[in-house]
Amino acid sequence: MKKLQINLELSIRQCELEDANFIHDLMRNNMMRYFESIPERWCEKKYWKCYAPERIIIVEYEKKPVGFFDYEMDNNELYIHNIQIIPKYQLRGIGRSIVNYLKEIAKNENIKHIKGKVFKENIDSYNLMQKSGFIIKEDLVNEKSYLIAFEV
Repeated sequence: MKKLQINLELSIRQCELEDANFIHDLMRNNMMRYFESIPERWCEKKYWKCYAPERIIIVEYEKKPVGFFDYEMDNNELYIHNIQIIPKYQLRGIGRSIVNYLKEIAKNENIKHIKGKVFKENIDSYNLMQKSGFIIKEDLVNEKSYLIAFEV
């Protein structure tokens, strides 16, 4: 995997077994407030059932994990499951670099559509995706989120 290009010197690598707690804790800490506002609240059992390390890429700064992203490709579509960054590293361009990296993967794989979901209350994430060219495809009222999409 190549390095992400931003102001910080970042590297990415495939998730390893010892990353499980880091991923879980970051996801839970970053997302709990959003899950608490929907009928389908955070559920540990469901989290571990859906945990798919083969899809997860760890983002490192100075050889320490600062975030991760999780995606899969299927049927001419790249679906972003998560982009999670440790709060003190947020709003530094890491998320934008990840989105651009995923756009490059889609382009290289002749994938025409990138999709994902963003909680309506997650303003920073929504703004990142909007500034990256994503548009709202559907208002998921019960989930208090939007289905967003980008055409490659």
